[in-house]
Amino acid sequence: MLIGILLAVLQQITGINTVLYYAPEIFKSAGLGAADAIVQTVIVGVVNIAFTIIAILVVDRVGRKPLLVAGSAGMGLSLFLLGRAFVLQQFQGPWVLFYVLAYVASFAAAMGPVVWVILAEIFPTNVRGTAMSVATVALWISCFMVTQFFPIMLEKLQGRAFFVYGVMCVVAVVFVAWFVPETKGKTLEEIEASWKV
Repeated sequence: MLIGILLAVLQQITGINTVLYYAPEIFKSAGLGAADAIVQTVIVGVVNIAFTIIAILVVDRVGRKPLLVAGSAGMGLSLFLLGRAFVLQQFQGPWVLFYVLAYVASFAAAMGPVVWVILAEIFPTNVRGTAMSVATVALWISCFMVTQFFPIMLEKLQGRAFFVYGVMCVVAVVFVAWFVPETKGKTLEEIEASWKV
């Protein structure tokens, strides 16, 4: 249960909805006009959908854990580079957009859909409904908290806010590598039996 809740919370506190909800503000903070910010936000949405489809197609071949580790690492690197660009005011060229797109692609290829796959698989059958409900509530509470605090963080920390989420991505890499089981190719009964070992 604890693994499921923490995985659900990490999906959100690595900052995805700050980027998705506040993308126009992020791009405007980088010096873009309102129209350009909206266009780049649309590009972010297209990348999100495209890489979610890719994740769905490869998750059973690659495995859940490798996707989560690689995706979290990609998210963290992108956020550190995005934060650096803001701190150093390096807004020339397409780099801010590139870092945001790399972050969203990394999330959509892993943490976005794969967390839901794992949550649906790891809980024993007799408590799956209740356990999924608890993990889902934890996820949406985390989403609410992140979206409420991001504007404050952006105002107080400016680009350093992205470093905070980058650190959370590092935490996600370590947590997934150490605690999240690989469920690829296992039946629900085999997954349930593995918790009893």
